[in-house]
Amino acid sequence: MQRREFFRLVGGSAAAVLGASAGMGALGLAGCGADGATPSPSANGDPDADLVADDPSLPDHVVGQPAQVSFRTTADVLVVGSGIAGLSAALVAAKAGLSVILAEKQDMLGGDSVNAMGLMHVAGTSVQKAAGIAVDDAARAEAWKSREEQLKAAGVADLDFARKLYEAATDWVNLVADECGSQFADPSSYDEQGMGRRLLLPKLGLGDMADVMSPIRDRLTALKVQTLASCRAEALIVDGSGSVCGVRFLYVKSGDVEDVGAKRVVVATGGFSSSQPLIHQHASSYERLGSYSTASMGQGQQLCAAYGATLAGMQDAVGLLGDVPVVNAWGAFGPVLVVDALGRRMAAEDVPAAAAEACFAGGLGYWWTVYDGALMQGSQGRSVAETTAKNKQRLVGPCDTVADLAQAMGLAESALDDAFQQMKTAASAGKDAAFGRKLYLQELAGPFYAFKQLPLRARTRGGVKTDDQGRAVGSVGAALGNLYVCGSAAQGGGDLASNGAFGMLVGQAIADELAG
Repeated sequence: MQRREFFRLVGGSAAAVLGASAGMGALGLAGCGADGATPSPSANGDPDADLVADDPSLPDHVVGQPAQVSFRTTADVLVVGSGIAGLSAALVAAKAGLSVILAEKQDMLGGDSVNAMGLMHVAGTSVQKAAGIAVDDAARAEAWKSREEQLKAAGVADLDFARKLYEAATDWVNLVADECGSQFADPSSYDEQGMGRRLLLPKLGLGDMADVMSPIRDRLTALKVQTLASCRAEALIVDGSGSVCGVRFLYVKSGDVEDVGAKRVVVATGGFSSSQPLIHQHASSYERLGSYSTASMGQGQQLCAAYGATLAGMQDAVGLLGDVPVVNAWGAFGPVLVVDALGRRMAAEDVPAAAAEACFAGGLGYWWTVYDGALMQGSQGRSVAETTAKNKQRLVGPCDTVADLAQAMGLAESALDDAFQQMKTAASAGKDAAFGRKLYLQELAGPFYAFKQLPLRARTRGGVKTDDQGRAVGSVGAALGNLYVCGSAAQGGGDLASNGAFGMLVGQAIADELAG
């Protein structure tokens, strides 16, 4: 008998997927058995039935699934997920002359990145140099030291890899600015406290990631990258040698199934902060807290784990923000005062996650960000005006006095007045003894405004363990065949510039490997 080779579907039930296309409705990820093994054939399925593959060089059978695998579309590289990491991986691979397919489960490209508040931790870029902010090696080292402290506080374990991504982020910004025309705000406009030396913002400031990401998308179109939208990755397709050779997708609106073949597959599907089952399994203390993101469902982590990839750090760092994320960053660009539901000052206002974390830890439900005209007239005035116009139900003010503000917020005047006095004392001393605030340590002056926020899960740092090239690794530490992971789907991802750099490094690693 002629020797036969087989495809396997890993991480999803082919029977369930095809049932969806037959009118049963879109089904979620079925996954493998509890031991990680591929599900056995169904009773009415013949695992040895001849199946169709359009590329005659590929194996033509399915093991363990009563369903056909048919590669109607193939490419050198298939990138699953179109956030900042996925776009960057696709860009570098396409620039190297590789054929690339970029798939996104939402209707439009961008993933959760397009709704991010836009803080990019990076130093020494061409954008900063053009603004007259020259950063030498010593200044970059100092900028990393500041960033390292933030990452430690956020629970990041692998600081060596974090530093690699931080340093690569400089090249990533230069790439998307020079190659694609991504637009950033003039960092000299918010450098009065040194922020322009270690942070970049999108062109229109906080909340404007479209000006960074849309030019990358347009450049991918010019490079003839094929895009697929509204298609959810249901299973990795594995060939007879055990290597990943494609992905099975389900089109969520029509229920149609498509198998896409590729020499290399990049999983850039984001974190798992929106997946209640994964939060319950790995970070149960956060499961009663809702999620800000809508698409970070953890499918990528589950698909890779079913294939044998190791998940790491899943319980270590669940980042919190308020449900209107840009407001969390206002304190890094102007004077604000953060108070809890009782009017007590509660966190360092210049650390974006501090208020949400303090609110959640104290079981307080919500908090207020109090600000004045200085913030409205500062570098993020557009962000303030646009955000408050969209969220009028969250806003109180203008109020001429602290007493009027306290009444409008439903607080005891004495509590709010005490919070203002604490800030006055810290400003006079030049040191915030209570919470360690460093930026814009100054008094507020009326009229005053206050914006209410709720704490939500915003991101997760745990994910698929990778090597330095972004290749998924298994339990023994060996790289798995043809499978790469980057951005928040991987352990160590999570921040915009670092995720972009992560994708860039993966795209380059694949280009080098296939060229070799």
